[in-house]
Amino acid sequence: MIRPFQLEDVDYIINSHYNLYNKEFQYDLSFRAFIADRVHGFIERSDPNENIWILESEGKQRGSISIHKVNEDTAQLGLFEGKL
Repeated sequence: MIRPFQLEDVDYIINSHYNLYNKEFQYDLSFRAFIADRVHGFIERSDPNENIWILESEGKQRGSISIHKVNEDTAQLGLFEGKL
C-alpha cells in the first residue's frame, strides 16, 4: 500500500536513507543531517503542493518518495528509497 506521510515516518525516512547511502557510498553523518533538514522542511512548510508517500507492506514502512516544490513552475522528486 502507498499512503501519505505521517509524523511517525520521520525517523524511518531519515534512518533508511542514511543507512542505504552510508552502506552503498560511505556517506557520512552530514548526509543524515541533509535528509533530516529535507524532512523537517517539508513538515514546517506544510505546502499542499508537496507530499511524501510511504510504501507500506505487512504493516511496515518499506520505502518513500516525495515531491518538493522548487518554484511556481517546477517540482522535484526526491527521497527515493525502498526495499521489499
